Amino acid sequence: MKPRFSVKQLRTFQSFKNPVYTLFYCGTASQWASGSMQGVIRILLIYRLTGSGSILGLMALVQALPMFFLSLFGGVIADRFSKKWIITIGQVIQSLSVFVVAFTLHTGYLSAENTGSWWVLIVTAAVQGTIAGLIQPSSQAIIRDIVDEEGLMNAISLANMGQNTFQLIGPAIAGFFIEAFGFTWTYFIIASIQLLGSFFFLIMPVISKVNVNLSNPLKDIPEGLRYVLKERVLLWILMVAAAGSFLAMPIAQLMPIFTEDILNVGADGLGILLSIAGLGSIVGSLIFASIRSKKRGAIFLLSGVLVSIILIAFSFSENWYISLGLIVVFGLARTGKTTLEPVLLQTYTTSEYRGRVMSLLIMQMSFFNFGTFLAGVFSDLVGIQWTITGMAAVFLLISILMWYKVPVLRKLP
Repeated sequence: MKPRFSVKQLRTFQSFKNPVYTLFYCGTASQWASGSMQGVIRILLIYRLTGSGSILGLMALVQALPMFFLSLFGGVIADRFSKKWIITIGQVIQSLSVFVVAFTLHTGYLSAENTGSWWVLIVTAAVQGTIAGLIQPSSQAIIRDIVDEEGLMNAISLANMGQNTFQLIGPAIAGFFIEAFGFTWTYFIIASIQLLGSFFFLIMPVISKVNVNLSNPLKDIPEGLRYVLKERVLLWILMVAAAGSFLAMPIAQLMPIFTEDILNVGADGLGILLSIAGLGSIVGSLIFASIRSKKRGAIFLLSGVLVSIILIAFSFSENWYISLGLIVVFGLARTGKTTLEPVLLQTYTTSEYRGRVMSLLIMQMSFFNFGTFLAGVFSDLVGIQWTITGMAAVFLLISILMWYKVPVLRKLP
């Protein structure tokens, strides 16, 4: 009698058999690596130059706002032009902006002695936020052009695994480079890594359907919104995704309150918790990459239920080891949300609207910033434990209501 299961049946790295996906992955991995490293070096450099928390916040704001407002237009150009060239040109511009910072450091212009030179970091952050808003819809939508529907979950799961891995190790690598080579050469290294990513996209064949037309591109945005309103399944997916980002994802930004005031484990404990959550996400990505695309709608909603329950339990845990176990499961369950959102949207969106629909997903990903602000305000009023519990309970209720009231979403194959 043959065994019912074999390791050979696992499909974990199946997408890498596709040479176009491999080129896409290498190009995107360069983007993940440079982004995770730059996220550390940029905030550390500007704080050392200015010593100002307000300027630190300003830099985050000027990068986030263009991403939020321009992602819809990024979806329009993704539906009109070659996604490969949009990504390639965007990555080249981003790498040049990093080279600008490296050059100004090398010449001594960008320095603590030259008061006000920190504007270079602000401007380049705004440039990178603008480019990210314009190319991210293409980066998301191009995956469906590379793989078929059956391979979509595997491809996106592997992409999530890579992104989570670099988010885990990128800051540590950046810190090592800063100590070993200084800010200037670390910026040169980051710029080179980013430029390498554009090379992989450059040699990747053009596989996207180009739909160039001469109509007003601004008219494409409301047309895309009408499409989503008409295709109710897409609307439900985006609503659940937005609710999860707003109500469940702020926990990462508020984790210092738990480690300082409840668990009493300090900065080391904070690092461990965030790393463990990242490891849980990596494991979750490997699991989703290994299984076949079945009952995706049910898994999507159940991921929201599990995330909510884990957050409620974590909020009131005062035991370090229990909290560690819960945060691992949280990272794993969170992967169900981050993997299946783009999978379901790309599966049920026609190709001519895919870029615009993915731009809506990218917009809702920024909702966690607004949720973090709201949670921060309420944590001062009622405490962090009740704040996170209340937000998680609302997301739990939404997930359960969607399960029973929108059966078409639960029954998506």
